[in-house]
Amino acid sequence: MNKLGKALFLTIGILLVFGGILHAQQVVGTRDFRAVEGGDSMTYTIDVAMDESNLPDAVLIEETLPVGWTLSSATPTISKDDSGVISWLFITPDYFDAGIVIAPDSPISKLAIEDTTITLTVAWDGGCGEATFNGNLKHHDTGSQIVQADLVGDSIGMIPLGDVNDDGEPDIFDCLLIARAAANLPNVGSFIAVEADVNCDGIADIFDALLIARNAANLPNIGWCTDICSVP
Repeated sequence: MNKLGKALFLTIGILLVFGGILHAQQVVGTRDFRAVEGGDSMTYTIDVAMDESNLPDAVLIEETLPVGWTLSSATPTISKDDSGVISWLFITPDYFDAGIVIAPDSPISKLAIEDTTITLTVAWDGGCGEATFNGNLKHHDTGSQIVQADLVGDSIGMIPLGDVNDDGEPDIFDCLLIARAAANLPNVGSFIAVEADVNCDGIADIFDALLIARNAANLPNIGWCTDICSVP
């Protein structure tokens, strides 16, 4: 980022963080997550919805990844990464129309009139339970006021291996779902295929269903994958 870009980012960032008062919200940021297992990665989005009849001048989005999570990629390019707090600063066309010049290689993004979507790919080094993502959205509206709101969708669940219906535990219902899938029969409801291969042989089949059935009956299992979120 050139000196002008840095100065603009700093100026608007300070304005968004420290200036103004709260009033009616006109910009909403919503996450769209999927569950992952240990060592996996996922791609999720932050959808930014705006009132096109009352567009802000600038929008600052800040996202803090949980401990154990790392950022692999982001679109558009992040504006700043400060000790794990990643941010995007979007400038509305009014700023550009006023004659402010942004260098072509600057990470400051021009905010489109349409709604905006940020896409991130993050990797997880393992863990169980829920990981909490902390983020917020600040925008500077046309009345020179600052509005701040948390991003919607703060938690993501970690699914144990074998829990293909995502009810929190691998059990006989998961066994039946995997058996039906192995027989090429349709399944009704949730079926997370990546969690079905409990013996890690690369195929979700009747042998995986049998392992889950033994697990449900509290019988010892031999051949179950090492997965720190699994019940066995």
